[in-house]
Amino acid sequence: FGSSRMVPAPPVSTRPPSLSGELDNEGLAPPQFWEVPNPPVSTQGTLATANMSTVIGEVVSGPGARTQSSLGTLATSHGDVEAYDYSAPARRGGMDGQIEKVIDCVQRRIILSCCCGVCQLIFIILFSISFATVGPYKIGLLQNTISKSVQLDGASPVYEPGVYFVGFWNTFLTFPSTLQTIQYSFDAPEPGVQHINPLHLRSRDNTPIYLEVSVQYKRIKDQLPQLFQQAMTDVLQENIFTSNLRAELTKVMSTHNAADCWNDRERLVAEFTQACEQVLSRSHAVCWGLQFYRVHVDARFEEELIRTQVEKQQNKIEKAKKNAAEVRAQTQVQLANYTSSIKVLNAQGAAERYNLQVAAQTEASTSKVNAEAEALAYVLDNVRLPNGTKMTEAQLAEYQEALMLINDMTQVPLYY
Repeated sequence: FGSSRMVPAPPVSTRPPSLSGELDNEGLAPPQFWEVPNPPVSTQGTLATANMSTVIGEVVSGPGARTQSSLGTLATSHGDVEAYDYSAPARRGGMDGQIEKVIDCVQRRIILSCCCGVCQLIFIILFSISFATVGPYKIGLLQNTISKSVQLDGASPVYEPGVYFVGFWNTFLTFPSTLQTIQYSFDAPEPGVQHINPLHLRSRDNTPIYLEVSVQYKRIKDQLPQLFQQAMTDVLQENIFTSNLRAELTKVMSTHNAADCWNDRERLVAEFTQACEQVLSRSHAVCWGLQFYRVHVDARFEEELIRTQVEKQQNKIEKAKKNAAEVRAQTQVQLANYTSSIKVLNAQGAAERYNLQVAAQTEASTSKVNAEAEALAYVLDNVRLPNGTKMTEAQLAEYQEALMLINDMTQVPLYY
């Protein structure tokens, strides 16, 4: 612009006087001086007004982008500022005051638009974080993130897996809903299993032993609020389960001898399982199963136990041998009895057979003799000599001799 001079800025009637020279309500510092070119001809007041309109026009929409008429139209488009009449600057309070009102109105509209956008963005963010999720294989309780209070009463305070609209001020405390395993052992289990050192117990015969046991349990869904009142996290709840199980299994083992771990193992496991069910039911959980892996005792006790077991096995072997010998002897006795019975039966059968044969032969001989006697009697009565007389005793004897010769001569071709 060449040479210039500094003139004071026009006063702003809409801002309190105490804020002059400081930041205004919109975060902008009001200008203290405007740089205008030296007037060529006109008076100072007229030149200041003309240059002021040019500078304000450049501030609003860039240099040379608006004329005085467009600036008046911009002022008229906002309801807070009256349309500026350039023909009557004195009546309107001057062009400078009207332009300042336009600037204030534009700034207020920009700030209002920004506030609406920010509010909408905040609403979208709050609405999106108002949804909470209960993951698969989980159950949850509703917690207020501000007061940290947990909803434990109501019709259904326990939530199953899913997505729920709970508000951005609430969240879920989740707990496992599937089977969980507690393993008391020396060996490290697979991932996901709570590993605890073996149970160090003392039996009824005062023998210190270590038991390796694993327990499967499951939280009762409807009793989760009562369990939460005892322990508020899943880790604390597992600590309650493990401590109660340790105490109850120790009590059961104190009623058994150490040798019952081998000699009466089934009954011991059954009592362990029953104790597990009872103690977990009091802790609002259910015992799904119990496995008894191994037992460890002192080396000297284990050696004595091995020696005792070897002796017992040897006794069992000797008893088995004795039983086998007794069975073989009894078998021989029974075999001899059967052989004797067979011989007796054979002798009785032979005797009966001989008696039958003799009786049959005797009967046959008797029948033959009777038949011969009848035949001789018939011959004596019916056979006549040529002279018509009966045979005498001597003639009958000769006849019998001839018959006997016939019986002896089986190959005689012809007989007269």
